[in-house]
Amino acid sequence: MRICIIGKYPPIEGGVSSDTYWNARGLASYGHQVFVVTNAEEVDAPWRMEMSNSTYSGPDYAWADQGSGGRVHVTSTQGSDPAVEYHIPYNNPTVSRLAAVATDIVRSNSCDIVYGHYLEPYAVAAHLASNWCGVPYVLKHAGSDLFKLAQIPTLRTTYAEVLKGARRVISQGLGVAELIAMGVAPSRIVSDAGSGVPTAYFHPAVEPLSGDEFVVPAEGPDDPLGAPLDAPWPILGIYGKIGGGKGSFDLLQAIAELTKAGFPLYLVAMAHGRQEGRFRQAVRDMDLERYVRIRPFLPNWRVPAFLRRCTAVAMLEHDFEIAAHMPVSPREVVACGVCLIVSEEIARKQPFRAQIQNGRNAVVVRTPRDYSVLAESVRYALEDRARAIQIGMQGHRDLSLGVSHEQAIQALESLLTKVAHSDHLETPSSYANLFRRVFPLTGALLDSNQREVLDQAIACGPDRCRNAAELASLVRECLAGDPGACLVSEACRYEEKVEAWRARRTDVRISEGHAPCVRGGWSMNEVPRFACDFEIDTFAFDVNAATTWLKAMGGSRSPWSGVTRVLFSSCGGPVIVGDKILALLKLIERGTLAIRELQQSLSGTAGVGASMDAGGLLPVIERFYWMGLITLHA
Repeated sequence: MRICIIGKYPPIEGGVSSDTYWNARGLASYGHQVFVVTNAEEVDAPWRMEMSNSTYSGPDYAWADQGSGGRVHVTSTQGSDPAVEYHIPYNNPTVSRLAAVATDIVRSNSCDIVYGHYLEPYAVAAHLASNWCGVPYVLKHAGSDLFKLAQIPTLRTTYAEVLKGARRVISQGLGVAELIAMGVAPSRIVSDAGSGVPTAYFHPAVEPLSGDEFVVPAEGPDDPLGAPLDAPWPILGIYGKIGGGKGSFDLLQAIAELTKAGFPLYLVAMAHGRQEGRFRQAVRDMDLERYVRIRPFLPNWRVPAFLRRCTAVAMLEHDFEIAAHMPVSPREVVACGVCLIVSEEIARKQPFRAQIQNGRNAVVVRTPRDYSVLAESVRYALEDRARAIQIGMQGHRDLSLGVSHEQAIQALESLLTKVAHSDHLETPSSYANLFRRVFPLTGALLDSNQREVLDQAIACGPDRCRNAAELASLVRECLAGDPGACLVSEACRYEEKVEAWRARRTDVRISEGHAPCVRGGWSMNEVPRFACDFEIDTFAFDVNAATTWLKAMGGSRSPWSGVTRVLFSSCGGPVIVGDKILALLKLIERGTLAIRELQQSLSGTAGVGASMDAGGLLPVIERFYWMGLITLHA
């Protein structure tokens, strides 16, 4: 397949550029010819990676897979020349140029599909090139474009029309509801083509950067914040944009406290941004020039070597204006087995949030604005190198990275292939795609007769199945009177519940109450209280066995006996509830019992107390806290 991708690409820094880069490589590894059209060479210095001529000509930039024959071909616009392109009022005609370049490439290479990532200017250019060439296009949005740019009245109509014209739009979480509000048909929204960390590059065995590579002056040889590291101090790394919401200035305050207290360290920032000047001035004002270094951005494939050179890496974003923003950087740090210091706001947005054990597999800071607590957390992570290594490797073992890079590429390839080879555009009234997305277990359990009846019902009565609840009702109606459909009906009810609570999902924010500190954990006198809506329902089959079977096999019908209680909540995915957890939840529901009292009460519950001592209870409490299910109060 020949794929034209229009989007950000190195040397543009940031998550969208990184996602485009790894997706292009992943698709090429499957033998596809991938033509990337970008304006990366026009990127301003604050957002530009350090890339030499040898980097551009090296094997990683325009990547080729020798085995499959797949290849990434990169074409970047070179900027506007006012002397040639002058018009009144003058502006850089970025959209027109990208659309023209993409159109020429699609036509000359007979591309099968256009894929655009990020609304401005790439999705608009993809829309134009697709229509001019008569090939379909698929779009993917980020957080800042959909929840910031698309909220501007003078831009919203353009983006809405571009999104509605796409054969498919890749979106997850809060973005799905926003797309529907903009008029995108639910049947065109795809949520199973996410992004994964390429662990072939991000892993604990990566060779760290050498000293000469690690610190490179960002502002020339006389840059005071580019001096070599000449002391055996621990190294705290940060990478990405510099800014107040990124915790950059909070971290300087914490480092000032630590160095004044006699704990020296290096902060090495692979970071730029519009606030870099202010950051440098703050370093000077706090007399931290001996301790802080700033280096240019490295290309994506060199980031793991930077991470492995650090004792710990901090991700301290907080009070971010876009709730849907979920940076991948913490997962990259975890994948490399490096000790992660992370703000609670970012920790709660990660797929591994329920597995966090503060001080054991990560170091979580409730709010970076509390400089003393931040300083204590940084010191805890850095003062014992052996412990930092242990935390990093424990995080590597414990913390889920979410969907794997391989799974993400397979899903994207499958989506692009299906759209490219489709002879018709699925109409908004067809909800067969919604059934496949929401009811995969139900669909896998149907026998051939049941599937035929259901397919006919969906095809003949689209007005009766406009959402997941109505689809579930149609399934039950089709299966009524079938004595062998009990398991299918229960699976349908379970998946209907999952979707209903997913739709009610709210962004987990830091709320009132206490958070665990890295040294002492929680006091046994803390009182857990529920912080979100939830319900517990019982199903007449083994949910865990069924979902495991679906992932491993699918397709062939097989029964599971057993009864499963499941907790559904507005703060996260379903949780299977055993007798011990059920007893704990009922006690927490009172809202007055401290952890110590919960332990005492559980110890008197038959079959529960033996495994609910402090060592067994506290990890459960902590899991509920990071999920957002509870808060803790003195």
